[in-house]
Amino acid sequence: MRRVSAFLLIFFLSCAKEVAPVKLIRGPYLKHLSSSSSLIVFQVESGKEAEILYGTSPSELSKRKSGEIKRIRYGDIEVSTASVRLENLKPDTEYFYRVKATNSDRVWSFKTYPEDITSFTFVVFGDNRTNLEVFKKMVSLISNENPLFVIHTGDCVDTGTLYSGMNALVGWEEFVDTMIPLMERNPVYISFGNHEAGGEDFFTSYFPAISSDFSPFYYSFSTGDLHFFVLNSEGDLSPSGEQLLWLENSLSDIQGGYLIGVIHRPPYSSSEHGKSAEEGKEEEILMIRENFVPIFERYGFKVVFSGHEHNYERTNPVNGVVYVITGGGGAPLYDRELENSWTAVFEKTYNYVVVHSSPSSLEFIAKDMDEKIIDRFEIKKE
Repeated sequence: MRRVSAFLLIFFLSCAKEVAPVKLIRGPYLKHLSSSSSLIVFQVESGKEAEILYGTSPSELSKRKSGEIKRIRYGDIEVSTASVRLENLKPDTEYFYRVKATNSDRVWSFKTYPEDITSFTFVVFGDNRTNLEVFKKMVSLISNENPLFVIHTGDCVDTGTLYSGMNALVGWEEFVDTMIPLMERNPVYISFGNHEAGGEDFFTSYFPAISSDFSPFYYSFSTGDLHFFVLNSEGDLSPSGEQLLWLENSLSDIQGGYLIGVIHRPPYSSSEHGKSAEEGKEEEILMIRENFVPIFERYGFKVVFSGHEHNYERTNPVNGVVYVITGGGGAPLYDRELENSWTAVFEKTYNYVVVHSSPSSLEFIAKDMDEKIIDRFEIKKE
């Protein structure tokens, strides 16, 4: 009997699938990170499966995890990306890993969040789509803030079908390459923008769903006592649509904490698109006002971030919700077009927003490209 058991063990071990090394093209980088898991994405030349070797010491990468390679084609462009999810990680622990590759033995690292994290910083910005040099400087400034993660309010690229902007405009190639130094340590959560339309396959290849429970286009995640809902202004905005139903169901399950929304098109703004909405020309904004804003108000969202308008704007609380537009990541800046009683601050400038979350409050600091503070406000946690 022992001989049979030993034979079976040897047989199964010999049949264990060996994952072939891949040629690494771009990355790796973090798509999601928590106290117990991470999602790592990287671009490869080809293949069906890729493998990561990892551990808590750079010299002992004894654990292995593989992930499927997704291949897409648009015209003459072919992109293959792998997503590998590491689970059951220890909180507040530095992990080291490398991709099993034919052309790289570099070891990367990340640190999981503390299990009961109470104070942290994150940064919000968006609409970098046009000016690559401004975008690069913006990423450098954001990196200097040492954020736990970054939220992008959409319009990553000039057009969704543009793979390479040839170092003039921002295509998917320029966007990912510029963001990788930041994303190697800090995950970035993106609200799908109207300029990404047509490039859904590129978007989901480079930025897949953070888990099988979510769509790549709308999802939620929690850090500390903050619950983030990243929404899709380019999808179905109707009351009976899947996104709205998912949002209602998800919110009804949350007990305690504070809610923050992210949606590319702003419900309220006093610039170009806000004017178009007032004239009845931008249906998406009107649908967000009609169908999403009541939910934000009913569930007590503290703040909702948007882009789309290429400037900075903050509202006074509108039925308890503060709306912040940070769309100054490099796209052409917009003038103010409307005078609204609810506008607290408006600045026509490139900008990003640093948010400090502590047990007692949320502190928001908006900065321009010279790191000058253009707005500062605080929301107390009750």
